[in-house]
Amino acid sequence: MASLCEGYDDDDFIASQMCCNCGGGIGGTEDSQGYDEDCEDTHGDFVDSYGDGCDWYDYAPQDCGHYDTDDFHSNEMCCGCIRFAG
Repeated sequence: MASLCEGYDDDDFIASQMCCNCGGGIGGTEDSQGYDEDCEDTHGDFVDSYGDGCDWYDYAPQDCGHYDTDDFHSNEMCCGCIRFAG
């Protein structure tokens, strides 16, 4: 959700720099569906409340946003969620 790109940054998380959905991350060209095919997850060492990182959300995008923590925001950090929301 791009509407959440502002107001939640802290010392080690800046949405506009770290999240593809907010104009940051590491991106490149779009694939045939309009998704950034070079999108890279930006969660670093942060994980959700079950200990899963973005790799989980590639296989279970329906879980995006349900198990976030103060430091882990799947809809903003995980390419699987960004693609699922698109």
